[in-house]
This record gives sequence, structure tokens and C-alpha cells, in this order.
Amino acid sequence: MLPPIDSSVLKNNPQFANLYKSLTELVLNDDGSTKLHPQNPVAQERKAVTDELNKHRLAATTENLLIHALSTTSPDPIPISTESEFNQNLSLSSGLTIPPSLKQPLTDLLLLLPSFLSLDFSSPETPPLDSDSLSLILTSPPLSLLPTLLPYLGPLLSTTLHSQASHLVHLAAHLSHPSMTTGTTSSSNLTTPPLTNLTIPHLPTTISHLTTFTLPTLYSSVLHARLDTAKSVRDLLAQYSTAYTLLIKTLEAKHGTIARSLEFKASETALLAQKAEKESELAVLGVRREVYTPEVKRALVEYKKWLVAEQERIRGEIERGEEVLGGYGVRINTEGGGEGGGDAEKEKVMREIARVYGEMEREVDVVRKDLERLGFGRGE
Repeated sequence: MLPPIDSSVLKNNPQFANLYKSLTELVLNDDGSTKLHPQNPVAQERKAVTDELNKHRLAATTENLLIHALSTTSPDPIPISTESEFNQNLSLSSGLTIPPSLKQPLTDLLLLLPSFLSLDFSSPETPPLDSDSLSLILTSPPLSLLPTLLPYLGPLLSTTLHSQASHLVHLAAHLSHPSMTTGTTSSSNLTTPPLTNLTIPHLPTTISHLTTFTLPTLYSSVLHARLDTAKSVRDLLAQYSTAYTLLIKTLEAKHGTIARSLEFKASETALLAQKAEKESELAVLGVRREVYTPEVKRALVEYKKWLVAEQERIRGEIERGEEVLGGYGVRINTEGGGEGGGDAEKEKVMREIARVYGEMEREVDVVRKDLERLGFGRGE
């Protein structure tokens, strides 16, 4: 897998960014190999070598699985309790009763076979054992009893392989759904697909897909997340650096020579302002002392008393006027500021009398003026 590049590196180096894009999209595959057309002879030769390598890898894996299964097989297996028909058959086969006389030879066979199968007999020039030793081992128990022990060894080995396959199925399910393993849910509570006779044949394909696509994708996502985190940390440190720079500048501006001079001038101005305020207060007190002499204060006290007495007298005159108007049927509404609440008929009569009286006064004035014009009344 090609390693990811930090976005800041690509941004600061445009030519390298173009080269990296060309390599990753046009020249190289995700695994770092060169992109070739399937009909290219080099690609066909590479495919043939890969297929041959996969055959040898499959044979070696099969041998290793068999050796590992033999080394982990016990003569007293625990039957697997599952619901599938395939697992039921395995449980029935693993439930075969081993005769007591064959139990110890079977245990010895399980201990000997892994070491014997691990020997490399592919090189005829330097064999791991000579012919006499090999003949002695094959003709001596427990290998000599292999035809007798094989009906009991097969079910035990099948149970062990089935248990390992079940573990691989569960592991593949967990790797295929990584989000299910996050949070507070434990892996033992995860639901995995049931192990059946149709699941195990697809197990190599599933594991190959996991190792070829899923795990590299997850690793690539982790690398990209790590780069994003590093970029975020770098930006955060840059912001911290900017904040510290501004803080230092602020402190220097606050505690520098010019700042101290300005601070002293401001303090002096504040003291002068306080002095002027106190002087103005003293001037006001002096003016008050000169204006409000004891005689003026006594006069103001007497004037206040006279105002209070006049206020009481005016209030009494108003009350007497209201009583007189009440006698004429007029009531003054002191709350609303107008007339109201009196005898309407009596008020109407009094208003008519006032109107007639006004007309009579006007007629008297006319007669007086006529008499004065005629010369009467001058001797009076």
C-alpha cells in the first residue's frame, strides 16, 4: 500500500503533488505494483508466478493447519453443541468411545505426529533421518498402530479443525463489521453467522478479502486519520504561538517606556481633575456661606412659615367659596378639576337669574349713557 502524504506537503509542493497524483492514479496500483494491461506479457508472467506461489502457499498452509490441529487435539474432546446438521454429525462422530487399551497409543500418536510431519523429506541428499531410523519409527508403536487408531483419530482431528474454523469465522465476522466492536458492547455478545457446511468453504475467500481489501483499507484510513490529527495539532500549535505572540506584544506595550510615561501622565491628569473638583466644591461652599448668612436663613424660615400660613388661608377661602357655591346648587369636583354633583334645577335657575341680571345691568348702562348725553345726572 502506498503511504499517504500530508496535504500540507502537497499544497506547498505543486510539482511533487502532480507527480504523486500521476503515480497513484496512472502508474502504480494500491499495493505498489506497476499497472499493466492483462494481455501484457509481463503481466501474464507475473500472474503465472503468482498462481504457482499461491499453490505452494496453499500446500504449506494445509500442512501447517494439519500439524497445528494434531498438536492441539486432545483424546477427550468436548463435543460442540450447535444446531446445524454439519455440527451435529461432528458431535456424533466425536462422541465415539475410545477403548481403554487404545487411549494411551492414541495419545502417543498425537504427540509424535506433529514432530514427524514437521520433518523436511523434500531434500533427498540430506534427509532428516536415515533409512534404518525411519523404518524403526514406522514399524514401532504408535505409528505401526495407525490403521487401528485412524478411525478414532479422524473424528478427533475433524472436531479440532471445526473448532478452529469456527474461531476463524467469528474473527472474520468481527473484522468485517468493525463498528460492532466499538462502544460498550463486548465481543462475546456480538452476533456472528452460524457455522455450517456452507460457511467453511467460503472461509478462505472471506479471509483473503479481509487481508487484501478490508485490512489495507482500515490501515489506510488510520494513516489518513493520523495525518489529519497531526495537521489539527499543528494548526492548534500555530494558534497557540500566535496567541502567545500577541500576549507578549500586549505585555510589552503595557509595561514599556512609552506605556509607563502615558500611565504617569494619565495619573497626573486624574489627580489634577480631583484637585479641581475639590476646589469647585470649596468655592460652592464659600458662595453658600456668603449668600446664606444667618439673617438670610432666618428670613427664609419666616418666609416659609408665612407661605404655609397663606396656603392654609387660601385652602380655607376655597372651602368657603365651595360652600357658597353649594348654596347656589353648584358643587366643585376637586378630584376631576371641574363642576359637578350639585342640584341641576337649582343651578339652572341661578344661571337664568345671572343672565337676567346681566341683561338688566346692560340696560341700566344704556339708560345711564342716554341720561348723561341729555345732561341729566351731572349735578349728582
